[in-house]
Amino acid sequence: MKNREINRQLQALKDLLKKTDEATNGSIELQSHWAKYVCILSSGLIENSLKEVYSEFVKNASSQPVAN
Repeated sequence: MKNREINRQLQALKDLLKKTDEATNGSIELQSHWAKYVCILSSGLIENSLKEVYSEFVKNASSQPVAN
């Protein structure tokens, strides 16, 4: 993916997932709280990714007035 912000968000999400086991220490309750947080971050990533993909598509597939 070319977009730096999307790559940054994706890497932050991957890093968070790697830290989950260590941070929760096997606690099911803590894991459920982390899962909520990961869901929020994931939905933000999806929202930003869709915006970027569609913006790029419109920019390449339409005239300048439509793209603006």
